[in-house]
Amino acid sequence: MPTSKVLDQPVHFANQALMGWLHRVPAAADSAPKLGVVLCAPFGYEAICARRSLRAMATSFAAAGVPTLRFDYHGTGDSAGDDRDPQRVAVWQASIVAAIEELRASTGVQAVALVGVRLGALLAAQVAAARDDIAAFVAIAPVMNGKAYVRELRALQMALGLSEPPAGLVWDKPAREAVGFAVTEETAAELSTLTMLPERAVAPRVRVVDRSDLSIGDAWPNAQRNAGADVTIQPFTGYATMVLDPHKVVVPAGMINELTTWLVGLAPAATPFVPAAPADARAINAVRFGAPSSKFVEAPMQIAGRTSLFGVVTTPRAAKAQHAVLMLNAGAVHHVGPNRLYVALARRLATAGVASLRMDIAGIGDSRAANGIGENVVYPPTAVDDVLAAVTALRNQFQSVSVVGLCAGAYHGFKAAFAGAAVQRAVIINPLTYFWAEGMSLDIELPDARVVEAAKEYQASMLSLAKWRKLLRGDVNVRKVAQIIGKRLAQRGQHAARDVARRVGVRLGDDLGFEIASTTQRGVTLHFVFAKSDPGLAMLREQGGAVVPQLVRSGAISIDVIDGPDHTFTACWTHDVLLRKLEQLLTTAR
Repeated sequence: MPTSKVLDQPVHFANQALMGWLHRVPAAADSAPKLGVVLCAPFGYEAICARRSLRAMATSFAAAGVPTLRFDYHGTGDSAGDDRDPQRVAVWQASIVAAIEELRASTGVQAVALVGVRLGALLAAQVAAARDDIAAFVAIAPVMNGKAYVRELRALQMALGLSEPPAGLVWDKPAREAVGFAVTEETAAELSTLTMLPERAVAPRVRVVDRSDLSIGDAWPNAQRNAGADVTIQPFTGYATMVLDPHKVVVPAGMINELTTWLVGLAPAATPFVPAAPADARAINAVRFGAPSSKFVEAPMQIAGRTSLFGVVTTPRAAKAQHAVLMLNAGAVHHVGPNRLYVALARRLATAGVASLRMDIAGIGDSRAANGIGENVVYPPTAVDDVLAAVTALRNQFQSVSVVGLCAGAYHGFKAAFAGAAVQRAVIINPLTYFWAEGMSLDIELPDARVVEAAKEYQASMLSLAKWRKLLRGDVNVRKVAQIIGKRLAQRGQHAARDVARRVGVRLGDDLGFEIASTTQRGVTLHFVFAKSDPGLAMLREQGGAVVPQLVRSGAISIDVIDGPDHTFTACWTHDVLLRKLEQLLTTAR
């Protein structure tokens, strides 16, 4: 069946504590599915990068008649909780159990297969080994040893070279960080006890989708065979590109097709259902009963635009909110935001009495692509229309709306405000361009931003004796330096010309100062927030010209600069700094 016929339904289950997506074919064509799949994601940044491929995987399985539930573990994605909560490993495993229950209750499947990716495979193996109703188990590039995985996370974090917090900053420092996510001492210790259990078969049928560049070897597959499992190995060459930065991800279509064929060919016998009975009752209670005690309510929301847009709306539990905030994708990161920052922001705002909608524009995350435009297009021509549709939907429920976005989301939010979106204010975080043109490439960075960054690097190099020595030795590409400096001088000349023309009443093309002034004249307040190392601030001042300081003095725009963060605020110490600033901007009366 074509994938276009697959229904992808957002589901809130385990007493509203877990969020997921159920993929299945229409009921008329799917009267009695024999096998269903619970898809268990990796952890942290890997999960954000792999999400597009997991969605494609679930769609492929469902189109072949295998209904599939993909979901966020408790404390991850859109689900309740936080990565600093206790008993993470037990609760993540309880989340898998709850997902099995939801899949069987929603679809009536006779048997369940668990498909796990990386850490998801290790967690799912533990669950499968403790049950008798798992018909098949698939491990995709599995983590084999939790202790080694914790060391891997630490090495990856150290390789990032992130800035340390400023002296005197009071913040809740985690024991470890893993590319934007906190790992407590307890979680690291719990993970370190996990291994792929060799002593019993995790399921009657086992398939290892094994990385050709980083194989798990023969020991565990052979141990599973010796324990009675029917084990097959599927070589996989595409994992590295499956977990690139979200805008560069390559969906491994060949691997997914081969795995789909294998699942369809299983024809498993019906298995008796095993109700959840985890050893630690507190873990399952954290999943089932964690949400109602919170100060907010969350629910999936579909918005009718050029295509069906998906988001999650968060509202205060105690009283009706009068104001709502629309959060827009940071690049190709889905609606939870980089490092799950949008989820944290939404819940902080709800506690302060402000509602929010974190939404995917068309073709990103869980929103279908618009006709004629492919998936994962970060700057699609339909983005402003998507924002306008979302603002209109929110204005039907709330008195006023603000918009906030980072990187591409900052661009789309600003452009929608300029285009007439009925918003009270726009918070614009680290934009890398103010004028996107068809044909620009994200892979080689946006031209204006790259020139500004390179020129800044060269300026700093002028104060370095070591750099001068390299120049004198002939180790510097003088032609490249000259080209960058030339482009930088041309940039400044063009912006100065626009500023002069604007003062005499002439508008030249790509005039940021005109767009800012026009937007604020309609009563929209613009708040710019920059990491100090980002090029967006220099671009704002140059391209906006004299308009920028004038409007800063009038209070129509504000500019905040935060020293230390990278472009997406990866270091955990930067999360609370940014969230406090955004909460202040979005909850303070104008």
